[in-house]
Amino acid sequence: MHIRTQIRNKVKDVLKAQKIRAVDSVYGTLSDDNLPCVIVEIPQCDISQSTVGIMKQRDFIISLRIVNKAYKGVDDAVDAIIAKIEKALLNDPFFDESIQPLQEKIEVVEGGDQSIRIMNQTLLFTVITSDDCEEILS
Repeated sequence: MHIRTQIRNKVKDVLKAQKIRAVDSVYGTLSDDNLPCVIVEIPQCDISQSTVGIMKQRDFIISLRIVNKAYKGVDDAVDAIIAKIEKALLNDPFFDESIQPLQEKIEVVEGGDQSIRIMNQTLLFTVITSDDCEEILS
């Protein structure tokens, strides 16, 4: 299993343990029953030579899109979800202090009967691996 898939699955497992709905990606519409949810994507990985022998340093960008209906007080609700996610990921032994928040951005998507509030949270996860992109992480 590719390292990217392992990381995405681990992020989803951490979120689900916190009772936060997590999905890989959305190719259709989200119904009210699916909100709030977090869309987990890893759109980028930068690879460089590590200072440790022949190992590679892989810097994964983890994109979390927290999607919720827009309503009075939604920003506070989304902020609470972000804080819960950040705390859970930072304290998970899998990530071993190698994950750090990079950016948060809020956007409103107008459409239909209800506006949608989206909080984009970007994190950086650095891991040292061999040349094998399917190396099992623990």
